[in-house]
Amino acid sequence: MDRYQWDGQWSGNRNYPVKTGDNPVVAHTLGKVDLTLKDGRYELFEGGIPRSGVFDRGGATLKLTSTLVMEHKMPTSADGALRQIDPDTIEYFGGRSDISPVRLKREAQPAK
Repeated sequence: MDRYQWDGQWSGNRNYPVKTGDNPVVAHTLGKVDLTLKDGRYELFEGGIPRSGVFDRGGATLKLTSTLVMEHKMPTSADGALRQIDPDTIEYFGGRSDISPVRLKREAQPAK
């Protein structure tokens, strides 16, 4: 049985470096990752793009599968995975292997 409490609101940022002449607000927005997990469904906002879908509980890891991207129905595709670090920290591995994982902190937990 999965004892980890995945449901809740999670947030983090990839903290992309800002080069001379770049807009730091754009870099922050592109690096931002917001994730809501509830009742087997998720909403993900990453790099300015909203996604939603379903997740499969797998003990210490979680698999995300997209069904909507930017409110458009998509063929089912793997969006990434999550790994628990501690009760209030998870690591998000996006669907692209060239991007490092990002740590997300729990912002809110659903009421019991």
